[in-house]
Parts: sequence; structure tokens; C-alpha cells
Amino acid sequence: MSESYLHKNNVKRHVTLELALLAVLLMGALFLCSYRLETYPRPWFDEGLGFQTAKNLVLYGEYGLRSSEGLQPFHPAIQTGPTVLLPVALVFRVLGFGILQARSISVLYSILAVLSLYVLVRNTHNRWVAFLASLLLISTFDYEFISFIFMSRQVLAEVPALVFFWLGTLLWFRAWKSPHWLTLFWPGLLWGLAMLTKVQFAFMLPVALVIFWLFDRISNRDAN
Repeated sequence: MSESYLHKNNVKRHVTLELALLAVLLMGALFLCSYRLETYPRPWFDEGLGFQTAKNLVLYGEYGLRSSEGLQPFHPAIQTGPTVLLPVALVFRVLGFGILQARSISVLYSILAVLSLYVLVRNTHNRWVAFLASLLLISTFDYEFISFIFMSRQVLAEVPALVFFWLGTLLWFRAWKSPHWLTLFWPGLLWGLAMLTKVQFAFMLPVALVIFWLFDRISNRDAN
């Protein structure tokens, strides 16, 4: 039996194992994010603002909130970005209004978040570290508002913003191998979508980039 055949067979087994682990991870995340989705957690004020914005877009064609003063477009109380609310409005338009319909978009973003974290860590480390990082992500239950699963089951911006941030970071790391305006365009676009989704990322991202730059300068100085 040739060495080449053994190598190919070994690679095939490793790929099969990785795909199996990833499938189990994603199915587990899907179950945790979607079980009794309509009833838990109970809808609350911030989530309701997103529901109303998406509903107003379907009924009146306006992206805003209604009050006793009428419809106010782009009201500052809308904390969840259009990257979430426009898909929710589309689901409302196709399937009708409802909590389950709206939260289905959140579940989709949650699965993308787990997958994007896995690919990001896989790109910088290995499949075992990526699997552990993703497993830890879906295992945080200590406190509701820092629990990935709890936040994933609501129409809120935090988890979708992480999807764009992690994907942008992945493409940014890959752009280091061949720096070019086109390879840097896509990370910038995805980071911009993260900021559009959750405005706090507009403050966090520049700080993170400065920290990356400082570490890079220090590392290069030590290397020299």
C-alpha cells in the first residue's frame, strides 16, 4: 500500500471527523437556540422596539416607531440595526406577524455565529481549539445577559454584530498574506455592518484595532 494512499486516507478520516464534530456542535446549538423559542424568554421592551420597527416597515413602508405623536422614522430608541430588522420584516411579510417568525432570524444568526467563530479559530489554531471555543460559547449560562444562548433567542443586535465582527476579523487575518485594497475591502465592509448592527461596535472596533497595532509594533521591535 503506497504512502500516498495512506496519507490521503488519513486526511479523509480527519476531515470526516471534523465535519462530524462540527455537525454535532451546530445541531446542539440549533436545539438550544430554538427549543420553546416562542415562549422563552418572554418578550420585553428592547425586543419589542425591534418588533414594532419591522412591523411598521411592512405595514407603512417606514423604518421607525409609532407613538401618540405618529410615526417617527429612524427613532434613536431603535437599538437593533437594519441587518436584523430588515430580514425580520421580510419574514413578517411572507409568514405574517409573530414572535416565532421574528426570532427565527435570531436563530439563523446564532448558527452563523457559532460557525464563524469555529472557522475563525480554526484558521488561527486547529480544529480542536476551534471546537472547544465554540463549545464554550454555547455553554455560557451564568448570567442571562452575557449568555450566548439567552441573547441568541431574542431579536437583539449583539449576536448578529458578532457574526459580522468575527467574519471580518477572519478575512482581515487572511488579508495579511496578500495585502491589497480588495482583500482589505471585505473586512472593512463586514466590520462596518457590525457597527451598523450594534452601535457600540463603532467604539469597540477602533480601540481593538489600535491594540492590535500596538502589539504588532511591540512584537516587531522585540524581533529586531
